[in-house]
Amino acid sequence: MGSTIVTNRCAAVFDNPHNRGDHIWVLFEKCHESNVYPHTPRWSARAIGRTREALQMIFQDAACCEGGMLQDRSGQITPETYIRRWIRALRHPRQMPEVHITLKRKDLRNDFRMPGDPSDDERWEDFCTRMRELGREDIPLALEGDSEVMFSLHQDIELVLAIYGYGQQRRPLLGPWRALGGSWAPEGEPKASIGYLPAGGEISSPVEPVAYRIDDNELVMLEDGKWRAAGWDYSVVGDYVKGLWEQELRAPGGYEVLIPPYRKAIHAAQLLPRGSEAEVDLTNCPSHAKSDVLTLARDLGGRIESDPLTSADAKAWIPWSVEAGRKLAYLPHKATTWHVPEAPATEVARLCA
Repeated sequence: MGSTIVTNRCAAVFDNPHNRGDHIWVLFEKCHESNVYPHTPRWSARAIGRTREALQMIFQDAACCEGGMLQDRSGQITPETYIRRWIRALRHPRQMPEVHITLKRKDLRNDFRMPGDPSDDERWEDFCTRMRELGREDIPLALEGDSEVMFSLHQDIELVLAIYGYGQQRRPLLGPWRALGGSWAPEGEPKASIGYLPAGGEISSPVEPVAYRIDDNELVMLEDGKWRAAGWDYSVVGDYVKGLWEQELRAPGGYEVLIPPYRKAIHAAQLLPRGSEAEVDLTNCPSHAKSDVLTLARDLGGRIESDPLTSADAKAWIPWSVEAGRKLAYLPHKATTWHVPEAPATEVARLCA
């Protein structure tokens, strides 16, 4: 599996012409894929949105650095480095020029659907809902008639955000590169006078995660008073990074203080203590995994409560061991609760408070 290699970045900004002082950001990255040859970096728009949405995208992408899926030319980088470079770009942005955008009905079709992606009909319904919320029912009507619709980035910014942006607390219906097209980024001298200049705030205390390892990779963590499977260590740290964008709004630079100790604690997690066991709710277990869970319970000396075929409250209890750790790491996360007999009482009390 390859990685995305970032070779450059550019932040561009413009004032919403309908709301003075409302800054709209357009973030560009120049990238190539490590396993696609020749390596030809190309510019593309990564995000369109206001400051909070721009930060959300930056921290979301930074999470991919933890596992090495996003790198720079020198190799793997930390999320902190990735965020730091983007913050520097936000502080010295370029002026975003006006861009005219063309939308056709076929643009809303997904020719490369992945499992879990909405169908074309669902995407169309989502699009119509967004247009209805803006009072622009005319746009779906025009597209249904096989016409194309033209609008502009600056003058129709709310329309642009509804389709391509993070401006309504939901993911873009279409990627922003679909709006701005081509391999380009704004030119001109960066201007610190229009850049990101947040007010300082108090950085919250570092979080001390409580975690154990099921095997070499998979972790369980305390969540709402219960021990849940949390994924591999890099994904646990990545999920934490994703949530720090709001902290950046309140206290700029906090990520530099908060991420390293969290990572250190996760990497230092010890194996589960003897006597730990997994409780699997078979009624919430995917059908394809249910037979695997039952087999594991029988093979590892566990127990099964009620008949999983007839009971509405069937559960399997499976004891943990070092030898069985790798098998137990693949239990369905959402259906599994872990029972840890020797959890540090002071930490459990603190996190449950």
